[in-house]
Amino acid sequence: MIPLYLASSLRKVDDYEVLARGLVNRESLVPLAVEALYGCVADRFFSSNFDLVVVLKGHGLNGQDALGLAKKLGSPFTVVSVAQDQVSLAELETLLNSSKKILILDGVFGTGFQGSLPENVQNLFGIILSFKSSNKEKVSIWSIDTPSGFDCENGRVSAGALKADLTLSLGFHKYAHHLKWANEWVGELELVTLDFKDPEQVDVWLLEESDLRFRLPSRKETQHKGSFGALELMAGSPKYPGALVLCASGAFKSGVG
Repeated sequence: MIPLYLASSLRKVDDYEVLARGLVNRESLVPLAVEALYGCVADRFFSSNFDLVVVLKGHGLNGQDALGLAKKLGSPFTVVSVAQDQVSLAELETLLNSSKKILILDGVFGTGFQGSLPENVQNLFGIILSFKSSNKEKVSIWSIDTPSGFDCENGRVSAGALKADLTLSLGFHKYAHHLKWANEWVGELELVTLDFKDPEQVDVWLLEESDLRFRLPSRKETQHKGSFGALELMAGSPKYPGALVLCASGAFKSGVG
């Protein structure tokens, strides 16, 4: 089973680490995050032969993580500062049309994001996604911790949210990243290991096939349906017959008598 956590639970972990390590504030954790991010992506980055790294930097810690990672990677990079009141769209369009292979590091909003993206940020992301749709080989988007515009508490997605090719989840798996519709925005999900204390309580457990397989009894060729007990289903209704079909299909695959 994979432990999943809500964004609100993980903020408590950050506060604990600040106190336990004798640090000043959460910003003091940024160097630890940068080192872990670099260890996770260095091989992938250098084998991809990017010509330029574009850092989309917000005001929060995610922006600092993204900028720190760009500096540590040591390749040419530029920063597009995403402020609430001003975004240089012309600057971004010039970079995208530079005929270079570009990595975009998304550090605009992190796991604390809620609500809707500002219109200027939606415009910025719109330019990126429009360009990427016709230039898939030229642009890759890696999001730090979560794609900007994706609410990690409940999985709600703001209009104009950025769609990542790779999401680098810091420390722990986020519950919302594993919701069925999340893949469209999260892309490939990679856990970045941090030497942090586990949260006191797991919010959700994600079952894997291996968790269930050993619990099902093995069948011998001489056994029959009467050897495996019985299951009575009470499911479905005239309006929703599909529920019964799903239950019966699951029961059949489980091997119950």
